[in-house]
Amino acid sequence: MRTYRDKEDLKNEIRQSFEKYISEFDTIPEALK
Repeated sequence: MRTYRDKEDLKNEIRQSFEKYISEFDTIPEALK
């Protein structure tokens, strides 16, 4: 795991990963939810 300069760097990285994760679910058809 890489190290971060400060908490803000870490939070930004988490936010970006989270957005990618969530965006994958935006493509699921309503019928499958």
